[in-house]
Amino acid sequence: MKRIFFAILLILNGVQAFSQHSSMAYRKLADSLFVHHHYHVAVGYYEKALKKSPHQGNIMLQLAKCYYKTNYISEAEKWFIKARRNRGSFSTQDHYEFAQVLIMQKKSHEADTLLEHVLQQDLTNRVARKALNDLRNYKQYYEDSAAYTVEPLSVNTTASEFAPVYYKGGLVFTSSRHEGPFKKKSHWDNRPFLNLYYATKTTDSHFGESTLFEDKLNSRHHDGPAMFYAQFQKMIINRNQRVEVEGRENVFEWRPGLYDALFDQAKSSWQIIPLPFNDPDYSFLHPSISEDGTILYFASDKRGGYGGTDIYRAIRSNGIWGPPVNVGPEVNTAEDEAFPFFIGNTLYFASNGHGGLGGLDIFKSEQSSDTLDAPVNLGYPINSTADDFSLVTDLERRNGYFASARNGNDDLFYFQMLANNEVLAMGLVTNILGEFVSGHRATVTHKNTDSTIVVQTDKGTLTFLGKRGEAYTISVEHENYQTAQQELRIPVKGPETEKFTVILKNKSQGLDTKLLVVDTEAGTSKMFITSGESMNEIKEKDSLLYIQTPRGDAYLGKGNISSLRKDPSSVLKELGMQKSGRSNLRNIYFEFDKANLDDRDKVYLEELVKILEHDRSLRLLIAGHADDRGEEDYNIRLSKRRVQAVTKFLVSNGIYKERIIQKAYGESLPAIPCYAVNCSEDDHQKNRRAEFVLRYETKTVTAPPLSKSSK
Repeated sequence: MKRIFFAILLILNGVQAFSQHSSMAYRKLADSLFVHHHYHVAVGYYEKALKKSPHQGNIMLQLAKCYYKTNYISEAEKWFIKARRNRGSFSTQDHYEFAQVLIMQKKSHEADTLLEHVLQQDLTNRVARKALNDLRNYKQYYEDSAAYTVEPLSVNTTASEFAPVYYKGGLVFTSSRHEGPFKKKSHWDNRPFLNLYYATKTTDSHFGESTLFEDKLNSRHHDGPAMFYAQFQKMIINRNQRVEVEGRENVFEWRPGLYDALFDQAKSSWQIIPLPFNDPDYSFLHPSISEDGTILYFASDKRGGYGGTDIYRAIRSNGIWGPPVNVGPEVNTAEDEAFPFFIGNTLYFASNGHGGLGGLDIFKSEQSSDTLDAPVNLGYPINSTADDFSLVTDLERRNGYFASARNGNDDLFYFQMLANNEVLAMGLVTNILGEFVSGHRATVTHKNTDSTIVVQTDKGTLTFLGKRGEAYTISVEHENYQTAQQELRIPVKGPETEKFTVILKNKSQGLDTKLLVVDTEAGTSKMFITSGESMNEIKEKDSLLYIQTPRGDAYLGKGNISSLRKDPSSVLKELGMQKSGRSNLRNIYFEFDKANLDDRDKVYLEELVKILEHDRSLRLLIAGHADDRGEEDYNIRLSKRRVQAVTKFLVSNGIYKERIIQKAYGESLPAIPCYAVNCSEDDHQKNRRAEFVLRYETKTVTAPPLSKSSK
């Protein structure tokens, strides 16, 4: 992963000596490893400390941060949540990193809550405010994106490939493939050390077999990224420099430095010399050098920056390098700026400090005189919700290459600007509630020629390259939804992008076409409805318009709520429906670690019995929930007991058990997300609940209810 090069690599001896020590000893060792960015090894010792510690929250938080640093995002999310539930001492930065993890996992609502929490703690946190604004206005990066096509390269593997650079008839790139004479792995994330690879280009996105760029070039640690100059006879390359840890015998840190390399024709090898401003106390990363070798851009965490890694520029005059100069606050932030690439008068770079779609995004900054203008986000499809970085292009800047983790792994991609008659068709794939649908398969057919066009999909989006004045049929398939087809005609005149949305409908559930309007309890704005096997959370300040059809559709009429109250018949006529019923449904709540019904609950449930007896085509879904204290497995069992208590009462009052659908969600669907805020006892009370949803069935349940006298 590209986070390898935010590393300060460390090799330690003698860690096995702690095998019989206490939790405190394990924690002390793990903290030392963490400080030196030895994250993979630290995880093992934090886990040992966790087993013996009575105070687990802060250890869980450290585990989350280890996984975040090594880019294991799903594991990071799991441990951040556990740390929050176990009262880990989150700093503002910890909450911000947790929010970034949630954004990359496409959990925007949870991320929004956390970023709000960060700003409540620190109103001056500019990065968090920018991230929250971007999260709430993410569509700007789709609307303002340049018209590019993007496709993956044939050189990609399950290892990381990134930092492409032009080299003769192909590309040289950096990869963590397990090849070469040395098999050691990085203690940063337990992945193989990086090497340079070369592949000859056959087409823009297809290449021949990748081979090690230069066997003799490889060291025992990281080699790469690199940038060539002087007609490929010279390069600047990243390699590790060793420094002994002060006060520790035989303990060394390996930090990336910058090296100048000249190809020796006689020896057919590269002669490597360290640059004079390397400092073993800091990392020097991601070189970008001009063809004449006089201007060098790079990233570094050296002292005096704005935070994280910053971008610097150094000038070589008469063969002598001047001191590196920070390019300034227009580009650099308190977070990470990295992978600079300067061409013409434009600096391209990656950053997670200027906001964007999530993770690292790629930006460009134009040079005016000696200063750089405010950065501009390149937008979708070059940027995604995952990390996007290390872009290179030529002087025309109509095409090039970059790296992205959008497919779950660092891969290389080719991008190209559209021709004059071409338009980038950009589609969103959602369900009827407007939520992005991941895992879809899309094909696009040209209506005139009946030919199929290659489609790029990225979770809830799809893109393809179309031509002006022509028509296409878009077909989207998903295992949980009906196949949707949509016609799209691209106008002869218009913008370089044509936007559309494909809405997927749920597969058949055998339901009658009926309408039910349900008012939520006063002061409550949340309900759950079923759609297939999934539970969709619907938020409304007022009423919920809920329709199920023979195809299993669910419909939330947000804009029709007020008019429905004033003139229900006109709205229903417009929808082609007839009113079937109206009722009030509210939650019931439980005491801590209890599943007992009180007298108020029983009075309410008796009213619910009357509704079910009035219309035998109704079924009732009961969703049980728990607060997040205690173990997850126990909370699942507790919420199940709560559902069973409600079910037992309804059955004892004459409701046929087959009409009741039972769901137990434990702590997984909180009304108030306590991992985002410190919950009060009242907040926890709102999470200990049973929720109710009425559903229509095709066949009326005809089995006779049990009479109270027969029980």
